[in-house]
Amino acid sequence: MQNIYYHHYRTVNIKNTQKQIKGLEFVFIELPKFRPQSHGEKKLHELWLRFLTEINERTREVPAELLENCYTQEAIRYMEISAYTKEQLFTYDKFRDGIMTERSIISDAWHKVEETGLQKGRKEGLQEGRKEGLQEGRKEGEKEGIKKVALNLLQMGIPMEDIIQSTRLTEDEIRMLR
Repeated sequence: MQNIYYHHYRTVNIKNTQKQIKGLEFVFIELPKFRPQSHGEKKLHELWLRFLTEINERTREVPAELLENCYTQEAIRYMEISAYTKEQLFTYDKFRDGIMTERSIISDAWHKVEETGLQKGRKEGLQEGRKEGLQEGRKEGEKEGIKKVALNLLQMGIPMEDIIQSTRLTEDEIRMLR
């Protein structure tokens, strides 16, 4: 015999099985039997059995062991939500939508702040770079000007000691100019 895991039932009148309640059908999908192998699987198996047997509409306090496991904790959260009245569910959904909207607004604001900060940082960085570039260019220009003056003084026959004293170049730097 072949294993069948899919079961489709229609609701009919017991006395007259030709009379079917339209729109009320049940489909059961049977999962393969779970046989725990490890200690962790056995513990989880036990938790699920406890969840199925202990949690119902009269449950007011959930055992701590069921709340410690993320899977049973999530199932309990869904059970709580499914027990809401229409008004409570409407309020819950409205509250949840508000939180999601707020998160979206905050996320958008952070992205805008980051982008603004990056643009401002780039602008300030460019300005700093220009300042540093100008300062460095001036220093190089001054040094080149001093070297030209030193070369002119050499060509005029001014003694080396006087050129060193006037330009503050080293003797080696002056010799390199020749």
